Formats: sequence, structure tokens, C-alpha cells
Amino acid sequence: MAYHGYINFMCRHLSMFTDPTILEIGVDKGQTMFPIVNALSRLCTNNDRNYLYTGIDVLLRDHVIIGASHINELNWNPSHTPNEHTAGLVDLIQRNSLEVLPALVEGPVRYSLALIDGDHNYHTVKKELELVSQVVVPEHGIIICDDYNGPGGLQDEYFSELDNFYKETGGNKNVDNLVKREDCNSGDRVGVKGAVDEFVEQNKEWTLINVNQNNEPVILCKPEFIEFEGHKVNYIGVTDNE
Repeated sequence: MAYHGYINFMCRHLSMFTDPTILEIGVDKGQTMFPIVNALSRLCTNNDRNYLYTGIDVLLRDHVIIGASHINELNWNPSHTPNEHTAGLVDLIQRNSLEVLPALVEGPVRYSLALIDGDHNYHTVKKELELVSQVVVPEHGIIICDDYNGPGGLQDEYFSELDNFYKETGGNKNVDNLVKREDCNSGDRVGVKGAVDEFVEQNKEWTLINVNQNNEPVILCKPEFIEFEGHKVNYIGVTDNE
């Protein structure tokens, strides 16, 4: 969805990689997808690189699908072989993240940056973090979790409980199969914050960076490879692009 105040940071981080890759869970209206992909298209076209944006949502809105199609057409070079792009590819997946992520873990792609902003309950975010941490680049990959400091961080919210959630779906099976409160046993942990805090407690190689207490997202990274000095980021062991 939206990561206000983080877009420039994301673009700087992605520029560190020869072929940047980004995974977003919760595309919504494309508030993050479009500016990020725009920046990556310019970066990669000007520097002979290729990017991959993978977006997962239970419902992909029509304008997002159409916009992604136009972007892919603009990146297409007829002289290349089928499925080869000059600047990059926007790959949209309309399914539940918990169904898609296990296949990504087994796949060949590792993501420079992963954004988690799907269903805001402990059960879902806990499982997403377990899987997403396996698909980011092992050293300098980072994860950003939205709503950690927001209302969804302090309580369990289930899209399945919202009467008007994506009401235009017309029986979309992905929406029908959303996680339900009665199917979860979260114990004392609740919300995005509960899941993120537990992940950091149980995975000591990861640390939590709260860049701005007034912003809802938080950054997860491995301090062995990435250091934050305020808003400045140091990539340990990197002298050029990944």
C-alpha cells in the first residue's frame, strides 16, 4: 500500500543492486508500486540493468493491472527473445500471500527489498515474516513492515471481518478464503507489532530499525551487513553494486 516518507529510501536501497528486485505484499491501489517502478525503469534503462517487481494481493484492481501492462509494454524490446525485457518486469499475482510465498521460497529469485502490508493480524504477519525472510537477499536484503506503529500494529485486524471489503469482487475466491479470527490461536501476541517483535526475538540475526516514531513502517535488516546512522545507511562489505 503506501509507505509515506520511505519511497526515496527504498529507491536508494534498490539502486545498490545490479538487478534490483522488490516484493510487495498488499498492492492495493498501487500507491507504492507506481513510484517505485517508475524510478526503477529510469534507473535500469540508463544503466543497462534489469529489475523485477513482484506484487501480491488477493484482489488486483483493474487500473493496477492495466498500468502494469503498459509499463511492461514500454519495457519491451522486439529484438529480444520472448519474455526478455530491456528494463524490467512487473509481475502481479492475485492470490493469498500465504499460498504464494512457499513457492517463492523454492524459486530462484531473491529480493533486494520486501514490503509487508497485507492482512494486519498476528497470525498472518508471523507466517509472512517466516517466509519472506527466506526470499530476501541473504546479506543486504531488507524487509519493511507497514502499520507497526499504527492501529493495525496493536490489535488484530482481519479483512475477512469487514463487510464491505473489496465488495466489487463478486465472489473472488481469494477474498472468500481470507484468514478468519476463529481459525487463529495467537495467544498473547496481537497485530503487526506482536508478530514483528516476536520475529526479531526469535531470529537474532535480524534487527528492527524504527527510523521515525511518527511513521508507521519499520525496517528489518541484518546488522552484520547493514548499519543505520540516523537516516544514513552503510552497506558493510559493499564497494560497488551487488
